[in-house]
Amino acid sequence: MDEFLYLEADEEITSVIDKLKGLENNSIGLVVPKGSTIAQSLVSLKLLQKEATRLHKDIAIVTGDEVGRNLAAQLGLTVYADVRSRTPLASPAAKKEAVGEPIEIDMSKGEQAEPDETQRETTHEDFPQKFSVHRYDEEHRAEEPKKVEPVKEKLKEVAPEITAKAVPEEEVFRHHVVGDEPDVTDVSERVEMEAARPMIPQGHGAVKPQSRRRNPKPLIFFIGSIIILLLVLVGVDLAVAKLEVKLSVVADVIEKDITVSAERDKTADYENGIISATQVQKEEAVEKTIAATGEKEAGEAARGSLTFKNESGVEETVAAGTTVESAGGVEFTLDAEIKVPKAELNSAGDKVLGQVTGAVMAKTPGSAGNLPASTTYVISGKSKLSATGATTGGVTKKVKVVSKSDLESARDKLKEEKTVEINSSLTQNKGDIFFPEAALVELNDFSSDKSAGDEADQFVAKGKVKYTNLVFKESEFQQAVVKQTEKTLPADKGLLLTEGDIISPTLESSDINIGKITTKGKLKSHIGPKIDIPALTKSWRLKSIKKVRDSASQINDVTVDTVELSPQYALPIAPYFTKNIKITLEYQKK
Repeated sequence: MDEFLYLEADEEITSVIDKLKGLENNSIGLVVPKGSTIAQSLVSLKLLQKEATRLHKDIAIVTGDEVGRNLAAQLGLTVYADVRSRTPLASPAAKKEAVGEPIEIDMSKGEQAEPDETQRETTHEDFPQKFSVHRYDEEHRAEEPKKVEPVKEKLKEVAPEITAKAVPEEEVFRHHVVGDEPDVTDVSERVEMEAARPMIPQGHGAVKPQSRRRNPKPLIFFIGSIIILLLVLVGVDLAVAKLEVKLSVVADVIEKDITVSAERDKTADYENGIISATQVQKEEAVEKTIAATGEKEAGEAARGSLTFKNESGVEETVAAGTTVESAGGVEFTLDAEIKVPKAELNSAGDKVLGQVTGAVMAKTPGSAGNLPASTTYVISGKSKLSATGATTGGVTKKVKVVSKSDLESARDKLKEEKTVEINSSLTQNKGDIFFPEAALVELNDFSSDKSAGDEADQFVAKGKVKYTNLVFKESEFQQAVVKQTEKTLPADKGLLLTEGDIISPTLESSDINIGKITTKGKLKSHIGPKIDIPALTKSWRLKSIKKVRDSASQINDVTVDTVELSPQYALPIAPYFTKNIKITLEYQKK
């Protein structure tokens, strides 16, 4: 052999083939340690043999593993005990020399030894073609007479229960044989015939005596069940087991504000702070019953007959509906037109005011219109006129009415209620980010079953709310923040992101009409040696705990604190699912 290739115990076949391709020499010795996965696998050895043939390389297996030696020898590979051996334990040439040699079988004894399991499963393909069988009993058959009684005695020893039941002796030997045989009833003749029968390799037409073999099906079923159970246990173990690796990293704190633009129908460009946004647009009918807050006086208006007096020297006419206001500010209206006579002098020379009565009614219902007889009044537009008298019959009664402000408020309430409902539905989509305050909300087709001033305790308002907003993925937002931050870092440094880090978005500006919002991402994390945690956890899947520890130890400026696998009874192998592998970073200042 021109060169030796030393393999690891747990090395995979793909790794060995890659190494084999890189060797220049054509005669290679593969040094395989005991317990190697390749040495234990016939499939792996076949693949290795096939690849060596394709590469035109002559390989030999050097191992102290007996299982590996036997498997390699069966495939016709050259096998050595160790690298110092000069004579192979097995080789293709030695196998060819063995073909054609006669097989000798000692049949001088009364019965053959029970064949082992390896001999039972041998087929025609395993025997050399045209082999010869030498029988020792043929040398003595001519001179020795037939002995029937010893055979009978032997049968009694091996099958006393048969002889005890007086079963005919020929039944003991009754079984299927190859070809047609004469009906031989004599036990001694049948024994001789069976002893003289040529040996036929099992398989291809040979029928084995059923009394000599046990049914393998129960054993195969039992072993198969055990294997399936073990595989299930291993699978559950790898799925349930959790690995936590704590690393100490030399790192510095970093805080940055990064601007990110979320745009509708845009391809994400993390390097330039652009992410893709999806427009959410909904138009839904909304109806709400709203309480009226307006009030008005609905009682009886006070009425009375007043005495109107005229100080002027001309007659005054007062039209119907003229306002008559009390000294306290209560207003009344004149029911019908009146003419107030002019003032005159009496015989004594005193001035006598002209006067006439007129009916009035309070403008506003209520008890406030009930005034005593001493009340004085002024007449609108008639400065020379005055009035006195009492008013009665006013009753106070306030009722609810729909005010103009109620209708305006109803519009806002309809929009608010539907907006809250839509925002709540959007919140259910985990992994999405949106800003409620950025939404564009419009109310169309507004109507109410009451008008302003209508007496009512409540009214029903209806309309259609049109909601428009932008939604973007949290993962894309975080990647954009990380990418832009990494652009500002030194070449040998990277962000050390963990679950405790903060990447929070806030709204800077929105223009929903053109499908764009601008956000600010606030990042608070640490920088240190470049560690790709997702790639690291993926590479550790199904690796031994020792390899996980060694892999983590090779990272610069990183110290492995603990590598803990739970539960305690779990196999010392990392879980298959990356979600069950947790890396915790503990930061240390320089």
